[in-house]
Amino acid sequence: RARAVSASRVQEELEKKASPEMGLVHKLMRTKDAGLRGRILGYYLTPQREILLPDTTSIPLDEPKPARVDPMDFSRSITEIVGTLRSMDVDGDTIRSMIDEVKQIAKEARQVIADDELYQETSVLDQYSEALAPTFQGTA
Repeated sequence: RARAVSASRVQEELEKKASPEMGLVHKLMRTKDAGLRGRILGYYLTPQREILLPDTTSIPLDEPKPARVDPMDFSRSITEIVGTLRSMDVDGDTIRSMIDEVKQIAKEARQVIADDELYQETSVLDQYSEALAPTFQGTA
């Protein structure tokens, strides 16, 4: 257990040094609970509509601020990770499994984007989907 905690802390430190979108993908790959992944995706990928105070009260913003991680930057990180996985000289089943995991994260992110009313007024969803289509072409 101590080794797992230590490995997790090392991974978190590495994520701090990565770009926000790449760190987010790595965090999501370590998060096995789909509900928790959805909340994480919502926190990072949707425009900020309020400021949360330490006492859990919130102050609504007059104008939404941009998402903490831009969906298009996130899609580029997904593409980069899948490219890296495909180039690795590791067991094919392991790589396919990891690519499937990344694809599931991409789908969950797409749903978060689709559900956000501010994105419904823009072409962000279409751009996100079009950017990732070549990445997963030929996968189930």
